[in-house]
Amino acid sequence: MTEKCSKSYIFAHCSVEELSNENQWSFVTPLPECRHKTSAICLNQELYVLGGRVSHVQISGLVNHDDSSEVLKLDLTKRTSTGNNWVSVAPMQENRSSFGVVVYNGFIYAVGGFNGEDYLRYIRATNNSKQGSWTFH
Repeated sequence: MTEKCSKSYIFAHCSVEELSNENQWSFVTPLPECRHKTSAICLNQELYVLGGRVSHVQISGLVNHDDSSEVLKLDLTKRTSTGNNWVSVAPMQENRSSFGVVVYNGFIYAVGGFNGEDYLRYIRATNNSKQGSWTFH
């Protein structure tokens, strides 16, 4: 059975914030690598941050932005006073930024987006808790 998360979350580059039942925002654990234009979803008390653009500063001082296929997961049921750790799960089959994401029937669907060269017009789906891989839809 698919469960909704009981709280609201904001993702901004490196940080994740959680809205408490008292309507107060607090920091959760930061992402291991700053990124923007990500998509995020909550499924079965686990937060997923998908893809996005990762910035890399070159020796010359120029900044490169690379699209990512990485999917990070944070288990909200295993909270400790020292914070939580993000873990990598099955990556998407292609890099993606600026895309939609939705949960339907226990599957995470990544819709459209940009891969660094082209705009994507197709959907990928996964059920990381069971299959751990992405399929074309």
